[in-house]
Amino acid sequence: MGIAFTTAKSGTRSFAPWRWLLMTLAALVLLGGAGWMSPEDARAGQAATVVVDGAPLFAEHNDHTVIDWMAGGTRVDFFYGPYKGLYEIRYYGTVGWTWVENVVLGGQVAPGSGGGSGGSGSPGGERWIDVDRSNGAVRLYEGNTVLYTFWGSLSRSQGEDFYATATGTYYVYTKHLPLVYTPYADNYFTHWVGFDPERRNGFHSYVKYADGSLHPNGGGYTAGCVAIPPGDIDILYNFAYMGMRVVVHW
Repeated sequence: MGIAFTTAKSGTRSFAPWRWLLMTLAALVLLGGAGWMSPEDARAGQAATVVVDGAPLFAEHNDHTVIDWMAGGTRVDFFYGPYKGLYEIRYYGTVGWTWVENVVLGGQVAPGSGGGSGGSGSPGGERWIDVDRSNGAVRLYEGNTVLYTFWGSLSRSQGEDFYATATGTYYVYTKHLPLVYTPYADNYFTHWVGFDPERRNGFHSYVKYADGSLHPNGGGYTAGCVAIPPGDIDILYNFAYMGMRVVVHW
């Protein structure tokens, strides 16, 4: 037997529009529950673990502004992904995005024990950086796929001395984002990613003044480092992680 909505004066049909409204709302709830009204991954809410110490948490999948650095071994909440090589997660209450190899879905994992270290176990292959001394090309790789290509400023030296961008295979051993003084240029730079501790070589921004503004000759020859143009250096800095392989060759 159906339920009739009545009033003292208008009879049983006066509230019929409310019946349709309730039916419409119920349908929307069902559609949302089926995933038709929401972009969230069906796995949203499950636990995940950060497996790269110092992994960046980005503001958005298309905005790689770092809003936090995550500690390896930390439990996070998975929301969505993979999307463009990233997962959306929640880290200590902060929602953001990080590269898929920085996180393992499921139970707790010891830092560095999963594919999240950027090694061959990560979904897209190892992430690494290639520097071509012959033309200054700097390429960011995932496996054998080139993700980005920049043109950096290298040393004038063609040898393998202290002031050369020396050939070899190196590994990122330090990262420092803020403005820092360099005695080699008697000026400043940002986005330091060190890979050759013997020669104190690494990637960094174009040379800057003490106030952070670009020096007019900031993209000139270096004393061995690889200076990367504005914008590109942000991508490289966010791409690099501690222990990442860097190959310099002719």
